[in-house]
Amino acid sequence: FEGLGNTISNLTIHDSSGDNVGLFGQIAPSGVIENVGLAGVNVVGSDALSNVGGLAGLNQGTISSASVTGTITGNGTDMGGLVGMNDQAPGYGPAMIINASFAGSVTGGSSYGTSIGGLAGMNQGAISSAYATGIVSASNSSSRYAGGLVGFNNGTITNAYASGAVTSGDFVGGLVGSNRSLNSHTGQITNAYATGAVTGSTNVGQIAGQNTTTITNAYFDTD
Repeated sequence: FEGLGNTISNLTIHDSSGDNVGLFGQIAPSGVIENVGLAGVNVVGSDALSNVGGLAGLNQGTISSASVTGTITGNGTDMGGLVGMNDQAPGYGPAMIINASFAGSVTGGSSYGTSIGGLAGMNQGAISSAYATGIVSASNSSSRYAGGLVGFNNGTITNAYASGAVTSGDFVGGLVGSNRSLNSHTGQITNAYATGAVTGSTNVGQIAGQNTTTITNAYFDTD
């Protein structure tokens, strides 16, 4: 999909029937979405749906030069302003998000829930030259993995920042909720920073609520 630099305004999606909720439900490994903006979106994935995002629910391909503003709300897992999950498909290279942003709010309400981020709920692909501003929050104190940019990262993040406030229960970070290894992928963060206030019950960090792998050249700035 070639957006030619155009903007889609006032998109509303309310979905309670299945996973992968967004303008594009799923971007396949060979798919490319580029040069497009979404303004004033209102995306709601109710019940216990997985993969809810403004541009795409699930990305396994490439997103380049894309932006989203608005609100993302749901009760399930893997929720993000741009994409719910950025996921490497078996047998393919990493899913890519390049030169992308989100501004607005991402709110989750699941009692177990999980992986909520300003840009992506879960990343096990590659994110570069990206940022998120606004508010990330989980309305239930039992919720886990919330980050200003990514909720749960076991991929790579390079040249990125988050500037919004983050509130959740466990594993809460200004940039990522958790940075670790999972499913044969290893979380790596390079050249990144966060500036938003971080509030949580346990495992709270200004950059990451949990880190078991590698973070290089990253900092938190209250200004």
